[in-house]
Amino acid sequence: MAAIEWEAALGLWLLSGAYSRAAWLFGVGTFAAFAAVGVYHGAAGYAACNCLGVVAANPWAMVALDAAVVTALLFARPTGVIGLLTRRTVATATVVALAGLGLFATPTGTHLQDQFRGALFGSHATVAGDRVDFGAHSPGEIVTVEVEVRNPGGDPVTVVGGTNDCSLHVTGTPQVVPPHGVATISVGLKVPDRASGRYARQLELWTDSAAKPKVRLVAVYEVP
Repeated sequence: MAAIEWEAALGLWLLSGAYSRAAWLFGVGTFAAFAAVGVYHGAAGYAACNCLGVVAANPWAMVALDAAVVTALLFARPTGVIGLLTRRTVATATVVALAGLGLFATPTGTHLQDQFRGALFGSHATVAGDRVDFGAHSPGEIVTVEVEVRNPGGDPVTVVGGTNDCSLHVTGTPQVVPPHGVATISVGLKVPDRASGRYARQLELWTDSAAKPKVRLVAVYEVP
């Protein structure tokens, strides 16, 4: 929600033309941050990101779009904007970037995100990284991994089921995730017989949480 509100505020700011040099700096920083998140999702093997909300978007395509926007902004920069890039400004941007990296890439940051989501949205299920990594396996092999599901809210959440198709299946449900607690869900994979290379597939967990009835994950595996 914070990201959506910031995008709306930035868009109105840019359209207004007020304080154009500061708006330019925030615009470049915002789309550069979007590109960095897209690179993270693409490198992690995500088949799609939620950059466009409910519309599935390839993370590398979004990186290309964000990079194009940053490039356009660099060519269309306001007069005198380079003078705003003082040492203090660069230091502040670096601190903000490192804080963002800590929020998304460390266990402490993940815990803080869970606490914030719990306070804002109530009880719901989350999985660290929104990703299930099966590792490397041969064609036709059947593999099961245990997925740790967390509940940052104050009420129990029940995982009632999930994806169940020819290659992915969620087992061990229903499973209750206690308030501020953890439960384990089993996810099975049957590697396709003629598979070769690296794969990333969407996987869902279904819950009784009104705040987040579906948990969308990416199942990643590799066939040497």
